[in-house]
Amino acid sequence: MAWAYRYFSSQEFACRCGCGAGERIEDIDMELLNRLCTVREQFGPMSVTSGARCPLHNKNEGGKPGSAHVTIPGERPCRAVDIRCTDSVQRGKLLGLVYAHFKRVGVARSFIHMDVAGGPEYASPSTWLYS
Repeated sequence: MAWAYRYFSSQEFACRCGCGAGERIEDIDMELLNRLCTVREQFGPMSVTSGARCPLHNKNEGGKPGSAHVTIPGERPCRAVDIRCTDSVQRGKLLGLVYAHFKRVGVARSFIHMDVAGGPEYASPSTWLYS
């Protein structure tokens, strides 16, 4: 069931394998969406490269088993998003805003990961680099 929430939609967040994870707004953590919308209002348009992932798609992408992207409809919402960011000027601007709203941030050459995962298995605050 398609959804739209302010600047984002199920089309952007749904699992890329087509399994249906992320297609309902209940599959996405509202704290994640609200924080992401706040960043978007300050930064401008952003492109989601990865949102919800079913466990199999997450494994195929090389994600950790406990990834905050892992979404199980009705059980576990998506708590992470990757936003396309490919140049240093935009990365600097976006990171400044992201750090004001997220405590868990990953930085790669082509995207910035942000999540709202909590608990002892998710160190916070935390920043990591993808190789």
